[in-house]
Amino acid sequence: MNRHVSFPKIRISTASLVLLVIGIMLVPKAAAAKVVKVEITSREVVSTSAEHLRSGPYEVIKGIIYLEVDPNDPANQLIVDLKLAECNDRGNVAFSTEFELHKPVETNRGNHRLMYFVNNRGNKMGTWHFNHQAGKNWLYSQGYSYLWCGWNCDVIQSDRKLNINVPIATDNGNTITGKIYAEMISYAKSCFQWPSKDC
Repeated sequence: MNRHVSFPKIRISTASLVLLVIGIMLVPKAAAAKVVKVEITSREVVSTSAEHLRSGPYEVIKGIIYLEVDPNDPANQLIVDLKLAECNDRGNVAFSTEFELHKPVETNRGNHRLMYFVNNRGNKMGTWHFNHQAGKNWLYSQGYSYLWCGWNCDVIQSDRKLNINVPIATDNGNTITGKIYAEMISYAKSCFQWPSKDC
């Protein structure tokens, strides 16, 4: 038997929306982190198409999320080498990530659904699966909001990628060096460079 469940329409601010998603998606489920600050660096209306009459104009909000984790919290012990990172004056390890949020300018005109897309090495992905057959931004036309944030700390930073800034682990102030094993799979002939770099 099919059931239709109605959810209450809840109005929340852009900052609250970002904080909620980052808190859920950015760190492992067992880990505990808190958002210290949300900095919006740009806000631009990108679509006023008649196809989006349901949800109205869309905007893209870009910025930086500042977070902290407590290295002594038992919930954070799964984070490798966390205790080797520098702590701030609150005794926490600080880091930050860039984000990009697409949402209706008038939030109450959307469908009150938010999709989080995991990027691939800083490259925004995911929307193609919804939009390519429609030949337009289907997510906009249906009133969805969607979000990306950076998480790959081994990618060379670029204005074309979503970046994350994390502290460097040290051993009593000394740089930690060693060998790592990485496997890269390519389905087409391409150049390769490590750390990752556009080529």
